[in-house]
Formats: sequence, structure tokens, C-alpha cells
Amino acid sequence: MVVGPHAHIETGVAVARGTLIGAGAHLARGARVGEGCRVGDAGSVGPGVRVGDHVSLAGAAGPDPAGSRVVLEAGARVGSHTAVAAGVHLGQSAAVGERCRLDSGVRLDAQATLGDEVVLGSNTCLLHGVQVRDRANVEDGVTLQHGAVVQPGAHIRFGSGV
Repeated sequence: MVVGPHAHIETGVAVARGTLIGAGAHLARGARVGEGCRVGDAGSVGPGVRVGDHVSLAGAAGPDPAGSRVVLEAGARVGSHTAVAAGVHLGQSAAVGERCRLDSGVRLDAQATLGDEVVLGSNTCLLHGVQVRDRANVEDGVTLQHGAVVQPGAHIRFGSGV
């Protein structure tokens, strides 16, 4: 494990081998980060969060690190081999499957759930309890309302009315 300057790792955190913790990152009590991961600069991993192996949580870049950092709230889950871009925010108990891609500015509210191999375009917002099933693709700028369900393999475009 490599830890950048000013990173804060609370007691009770488990970080597997080969993981990089960026400068100013914060890992809260009870968080678990898998093997070969990257927690980017200024990233925030909340209490009880689980991050699978080989996950990239992009770091802050540019003059506004707070606005472009990745935030995983308490109890969030991120599956193995998932790429999370700058500015992504996962709400409490949000769950992301394996081999997913979350582009910049994505927001998952509490208890939103993604299956495996899901792609969310930039600035997509999934409100409380939304489910996006395996291999679905949600394009840039789409907001899915409370309780919406996107079926496996679906392709949701802006203005599609879901």
C-alpha cells in the first residue's frame, strides 16, 4: 500500500496490497478497499464502504479538488474492476456491480443499485432506490426518478422518459 501526503486512514480500515491512497484522501472506520485499487487525491471513503479489487476511484484534478473528488458515503459498495471518474458521488448504501464505468459527475442517491457491466454517462443522476440492471447503458445527463428500473441491456438516452 502506498499512501499519499495528508491522507487520513482511520482505525479499523482494511486496505489490500498494491493499493494506492492519494494525497488528502480520507478512509473512514470500517472501510475495506480491495487489492490493486487507486483511491484518488481528496477521495472520501465513508464508514463501512466496501471496494472490490482493481477499482479506480479517480482523483481530484485542477483548481477545485473538492468539486472533482470521489465521495462514497456510508455503506456504499463498488464491485471489482470498476472505473469511477472524478466528481462521482455514491449515496448511503448505493451499490455498484462489477466491471462498471461511472463517468464524471455521476450521482447515485441512497440505495440506488447497478448490476454488472453498467455504463453511466457524465452527469447522470439516479435518485433513491433506482435499479439499473446488468449491461445497461445510461447516456450523459439522464436523471432517473425514484424507484425506476432499467432492464438488462437497455440503452437509455436523454429525453427517453424513464
